[in-house]
Amino acid sequence: MKATAPWIDIHLYRFHSGPVVMGPEMQSSLPDLFESIRPVSPVGDDEVRQIWIRAERGTIEDYGDFEEFREEGIVETRNEFEEHWRFEYPDPVKWYHIASAQYEDQRFVYFDHKLALQYTPNPEQGHYQHADSKLVTFISWLCEEIPKEITLIRKDPAAYYSFLEINLPYEKRTGKILRSTFWEIVGDDTVRLDKELPPDVVSDLEKVVEQGIDYDRTPGLPDITASGFLRISEICYQANDYFRNEPVSLSPLDQYRRMADIRHGGLTEIDQDSTEAFRNWYHSGQKAGAHPWEICRGGNSTHISLMLSATEKDWTLSLAGSSVVRVAETARMAAALYRNGIPFYLRDGKEILDMVRGKDYIGIVPDHVFPRYCHGLFPAKGRIIDFMNLPFEFRDQIIHHGSWYPPDEIHVV
Repeated sequence: MKATAPWIDIHLYRFHSGPVVMGPEMQSSLPDLFESIRPVSPVGDDEVRQIWIRAERGTIEDYGDFEEFREEGIVETRNEFEEHWRFEYPDPVKWYHIASAQYEDQRFVYFDHKLALQYTPNPEQGHYQHADSKLVTFISWLCEEIPKEITLIRKDPAAYYSFLEINLPYEKRTGKILRSTFWEIVGDDTVRLDKELPPDVVSDLEKVVEQGIDYDRTPGLPDITASGFLRISEICYQANDYFRNEPVSLSPLDQYRRMADIRHGGLTEIDQDSTEAFRNWYHSGQKAGAHPWEICRGGNSTHISLMLSATEKDWTLSLAGSSVVRVAETARMAAALYRNGIPFYLRDGKEILDMVRGKDYIGIVPDHVFPRYCHGLFPAKGRIIDFMNLPFEFRDQIIHHGSWYPPDEIHVV
């Protein structure tokens, strides 16, 4: 059968809430799917096999029915209906990445790196979902389509790879762009660290990084109390003037309560001026699972941490906050700690300085990859800590000025 991209996406949509775990009716169909992709050479311990397939956009009738869209209040006119269609399917052909993996007797299928199908031979009653006829048809289509691609690869691997390199959309590829170049392209429609930080802060940040102190050689702090840690936190808060609109001055403890993660693990409840109480708290296990060092709360990658680590004789202080949306704050904190003569280690210091100068690279990841924790996509390609998907606006300029890595080669046996 000839499948169009909207038809495929209807089936993929059902996987958004979680993978379909196949029941008895798929005992033959799903093994056929794994058999169809078996000629692709596996990679890694889980025998990951990957391949690209393509589908035409089709006609607007393949996309949907205008009257149904209008009744649901999505559009009012046929022009709006066509705009929706072209926005969702801007290109005549849509590409899909398919991968299979195996762990012991379980097998998995991923579409665009999202788990879609899970197969366990002879699953226990109640541990699977029943497949309907439409899903069986979809699996059957895949079992026909994947061998077609494998045949093309076998026929002329070099020609196929050349075709892939030329035609695979940039939205599906990995690349990088110099931050200063990105700034020139987008102007003020992004975080402009070059305009946000004054020269004196950048100068002090340079001095922090130029010291070249790694974590293991960072000078330590002597015995410290909870109030001592909060006073250091206050220096970081004041560097960013977080409380400029407060009618009265806040104590370091109150500032911490306003800004930090509420999961302080008991830090605010111990004797604030006792070094022994602080050390006992630190080693008590109370802070396990808590976030006492998260002095500026945020998401998994968008918070700022000021961490104390105990050594045999003193304490090592480290500052971390390399998300591009928090780097200006982190830079001000680092400069303030430096000016106050407080020894500390700045995590990702060189990368933060390069980010402020616009000399680092932004990693561009495929549209099916969330742009967080993508370091593994750039092995041996330079230290990249900030990522984005290829944006709709400025797309062509970024493609032109970016550097693009070739697609992974696909080998078949």
